[in-house]
Amino acid sequence: MTRPDPLAGIPDEQLRPAPRPRPVQFFSAAYLERCRRLRTEDILRFLEEFRLHAAAAEAPDAPPARPTPAGISSPSEPKPKAAA
Repeated sequence: MTRPDPLAGIPDEQLRPAPRPRPVQFFSAAYLERCRRLRTEDILRFLEEFRLHAAAAEAPDAPPARPTPAGISSPSEPKPKAAA
């Protein structure tokens, strides 16, 4: 004897998980002008910190990243040795 499919008759749209909301940001002209003046190091620091923040949000049980001498955190880089 076969069992009836409990999901029969439910539209596919209702069976799929809901898409994750995407963040929306609005920027003022003053903020955009300030961003145009950023140094390359500042942009790289922001991108790395954003990457780590997003990774932590995806895996909250992951160990925190260690800061590097440049102040940019990276979980995969070994801790630098002190100069003698």
